[in-house]
Amino acid sequence: MWNDISNDLGVNPNSAREICEEAKRCASDPTSFDSVLRCVGKLDTLPNGRYSIANTEHFNHRLSSYGQDVFATEEMMTYWDVRFNPAEKNYTIIHVNSKLVLDLEGSGNRPGTNVIVYPNHNTGNQRWKLKRLPSGNYYVKNVSSPKLMLALTSSQPEYMMRVTGEEKDPNNLLRQWTFIPR
Repeated sequence: MWNDISNDLGVNPNSAREICEEAKRCASDPTSFDSVLRCVGKLDTLPNGRYSIANTEHFNHRLSSYGQDVFATEEMMTYWDVRFNPAEKNYTIIHVNSKLVLDLEGSGNRPGTNVIVYPNHNTGNQRWKLKRLPSGNYYVKNVSSPKLMLALTSSQPEYMMRVTGEEKDPNNLLRQWTFIPR
């Protein structure tokens, strides 16, 4: 059963189980399939898993890193482990190869602060809240500086584009991301 549901949702079977359990908790009638199904689309939580993270404006640009710097690059398929922290209701985003985590450099709180990868020390500048938009894309907001979110710095497509923390702009697709399950 979980394999069928996971195929329909485009996630692995364990993630499908997590999604269904969460949907049952929010459903007005957890024994009603229709009630649970309506909640699946309303969930803000992204299932734990391995993802390629694409910018919505420049979909061929995927989040990647070089050294400590975080970029969105063309033609480079980098994967990230996205882990939900249920007690804190936020995420840690871990580079699969280096095991370093997304980090708002120096716990910065100003627009233009660099996003880097850094060893995990479990602080707010390494935690992220994901806000699911009606389009299915996400805002990725920093916990220690909630006004800052993951963003590309330029609307001009280049091979490698810098990623920084920027303030919310609901009409700016440079601040929206798509999580593509591996």
